[in-house]
Amino acid sequence: MKAEKMIVEIERTGNQRQGSRLSAYRDKLREACKDAAPEEGKTGDIDEQGRE
Repeated sequence: MKAEKMIVEIERTGNQRQGSRLSAYRDKLREACKDAAPEEGKTGDIDEQGRE
């Protein structure tokens, strides 16, 4: 019984740590996407001379 409780605690702790890492990774990706997104109003289309 005692070993089962320890196993459950270890799994719970592991899941919490993994969730924290995933949250941090998700936040970094969101920031990177914001930085890479074109400015509002620009379509990103470029004509043959390289003008938008």
